[in-house]
Amino acid sequence: MPRRSTPFWQGYIPDFDENFYMGKDDPIKFEVFLQVAPDFLADLDEEGILASLEEEGHDFRVKLKGEIAHSDNGGVMKLTKVEINGKPAMEQIKGGTEWLQDHEAPTDAKQRVVESILDAFTDQVRVIPASRYLSEETFLKTDAMLSSGSYKNWLHKMSLSRDGYQTFKRVKNWLSSNPCRIGEISFAMEDDRLELMVEDECAYRMRVDHKGSGSQQIIVLLGFIAESDAAIIAVEEPELNLSFSNQDLIVNILRELVDDPNELPHQILLTSHSDHVGSRDDLSRFHVEKINGTDTVVRHFTDEDRVALFPRKH
Repeated sequence: MPRRSTPFWQGYIPDFDENFYMGKDDPIKFEVFLQVAPDFLADLDEEGILASLEEEGHDFRVKLKGEIAHSDNGGVMKLTKVEINGKPAMEQIKGGTEWLQDHEAPTDAKQRVVESILDAFTDQVRVIPASRYLSEETFLKTDAMLSSGSYKNWLHKMSLSRDGYQTFKRVKNWLSSNPCRIGEISFAMEDDRLELMVEDECAYRMRVDHKGSGSQQIIVLLGFIAESDAAIIAVEEPELNLSFSNQDLIVNILRELVDDPNELPHQILLTSHSDHVGSRDDLSRFHVEKINGTDTVVRHFTDEDRVALFPRKH
């Protein structure tokens, strides 16, 4: 995945225009609360200033406030206020930008510290799209970007690449071990068509697309995760076109990944309309609602929400 040319907090978001309410140009205002361990910021410069923001025995708590303005077919991110452990770190004021107003260090040093903290969050979230089904692919001699439509070519290039082989190996190992156990993957050529093959425990080798939509979605999903260095993975509707057993399998796979402290990602967010996924007691659930057609509220999922949205549970 190509890295951003600018930090997320002052970056351009392409293909974002459909997110503006009713096609209007009104900016989207937001507040985001992040919590990270001190080790995450351990390599930043200006240790003295950074140490003054720490609270012994606690994580760094970073609160971001800002807006996303409409621009062409995308959005432009603008931060207006930042707090670190409850202390003002950055605020847009009439005369410009104020950095760590309660700290006596030189302004340029304070600015470097706050910007370094914000920059550390760039590319730490990877959103995996809902399109996760394989298609017929002609073999490409050139490099292929990761997408569901070019997945076979991308994975094949990873298997042959010095730098990409570890990504291929990661996908391969996940698919052949618990809880996946889909099988050993390999490649085949039929005329100019590239096929992704899988050999199951019975030593039967077949094309992946003959394994059903559940296996396809799992394979594509794990490819996106293996390719990413993000600490947080967001998955849109993992239940699409899947049986209850495959919905459980995908959630179990994701739980297994996130429970390993030595592997990324460290947190996975799912958006789901599935009563089966929503009724699992081993997931932390939040309810997202639009309260007046413009404002979005995120709150803890209550028993009343479960009764209203997932009636089969009762």
